[in-house]
Amino acid sequence: PHELSGGMAQRVLIALSIAGRPSLLIADEPTSALDPTIQVQILRLLKELNRTLGISILLITHDLGVVAALANYIYIMYAGKLCEHGATSEILTNPRHPYTQALLASIPNIKRNNSSRILRLSSTEFITPAVGCKFYPRCPYAMEICKREEPIARSVGGSTVYCFLY
Repeated sequence: PHELSGGMAQRVLIALSIAGRPSLLIADEPTSALDPTIQVQILRLLKELNRTLGISILLITHDLGVVAALANYIYIMYAGKLCEHGATSEILTNPRHPYTQALLASIPNIKRNNSSRILRLSSTEFITPAVGCKFYPRCPYAMEICKREEPIARSVGGSTVYCFLY
């Protein structure tokens, strides 16, 4: 394995994982630490496996570019809790949860200044987690109910949002 590049090693792992013809492939950060050219090749390979072999892919990633290229459906989580889920195109073009909005706004964009969109993290935020909504300490729209209760799923447009704003 020490003689393989990162992309080659990733392909070997994918081959090993599909050798038994699974119906589901769990891909946890499949393109992290790979250069952009190899990332594209790995994403094409995963799409091809999905199309030709009918393998469903559960993609776990922080890279929203990878999500946009590969996923049909997306679940956005914060501190282990669901914030929003729905069709990828719907979530990426019309985010409703404040965390999803902040997440998408934090993607570097040469046409806008992102410095005002950075979410500040408190050093104690995850040591003493919030009782209600896990995002309320950082949420610009936080209300009193957010501090006390965990939001339930609400269907809004084409997605499901866990937020008291809706």
